[in-house]
Amino acid sequence: MLHTPMNAILAAMVNERWQPGIGDPNFWGWVTVFAYFFAFYMCARCVLHTPRFREKFIWLVFTGIMLFLGFNKQLDLQSFFTQALKDLAKEQGWYEQRRAYQVYFIVALSLFGAGFIVVFGGFMLFSFKKFFFPFVGIAFLVFFIVMRAASFHKMDSFLNTKVINIKYNVLIELTGIVFVIFGAKLELINKRLKKVVGTAKDPSG
Repeated sequence: MLHTPMNAILAAMVNERWQPGIGDPNFWGWVTVFAYFFAFYMCARCVLHTPRFREKFIWLVFTGIMLFLGFNKQLDLQSFFTQALKDLAKEQGWYEQRRAYQVYFIVALSLFGAGFIVVFGGFMLFSFKKFFFPFVGIAFLVFFIVMRAASFHKMDSFLNTKVINIKYNVLIELTGIVFVIFGAKLELINKRLKKVVGTAKDPSG
């Protein structure tokens, strides 16, 4: 396999083993990567245009999540993590019981995701309307990540089912990202309108 400076930092599964390469090199894979980085850009703009610390922090969290998931879309760190656990299981002799450990992992991941949504949702409760759309987007993405983890338990057939020639996993992931982008865009529009109204009320300012 030919490695370039670009794919040297990306990842691919070859013969069920993680190695440097492009993890999701198809059209929708790159569309999703672009969407993540565009969402990162929009959230970063909200960070820069938000004076209040608490709101700025929330947008900063959204920004960090979008950046990480954008890189991870091609780094495919979950495959690396899965491969490392599989190798450890074989080395320590509990590979035959791996299904039980996979269930524990999925339950733990689901609880962590649900806990994150509850805690983060509670943190932004003071201004939930402002963050409603990006919050729903993050919830979609948490749901998607848990479903990807549950693919160990035959969720692949559902995720790979196509509707209008697009796989469900693509639709779920892009839906979450679009919600984040839409929420950030609304926030920027509202700030611009407030600025225009404020200038109109005080022409001398």
